[in-house]
Amino acid sequence: MDQARSVTVQFALDTYTIGGSVDNLTGTGLVPRNGGEELPISGNGGFTFAHPVAHGGSYAVTVHAQPTGQTCTVGNASGRDVAADVNDVRVDCADITIPITPLAVPVPALSAWSLALLGLLALRRRV
Repeated sequence: MDQARSVTVQFALDTYTIGGSVDNLTGTGLVPRNGGEELPISGNGGFTFAHPVAHGGSYAVTVHAQPTGQTCTVGNASGRDVAADVNDVRVDCADITIPITPLAVPVPALSAWSLALLGLLALRRRV
């Protein structure tokens, strides 16, 4: 009598972490995103997203929320055909600067009479 046998096969899918470092962060509220995962970061140094990427997969890190008073950019932000842990994503922050343009305020021309009046007022103050 033949007996039926059951065989279970499990395949392990290799996965890899995505991370890197943050530099020059002085503000609060920085939130990078990879796919649908957001990772709030409060200081300079290394970071790693919690959800790994499958072998052969891809990643694209963006800044979902900028920190207060700063703008951050992402270097080495994306890749595909991932076959190892990624640890070279660079988030670099810089302070927001607002250029100040001097205002050109015209000074009205003073007539001789106006100058004489100003002179008399100045003399009167001295006495």
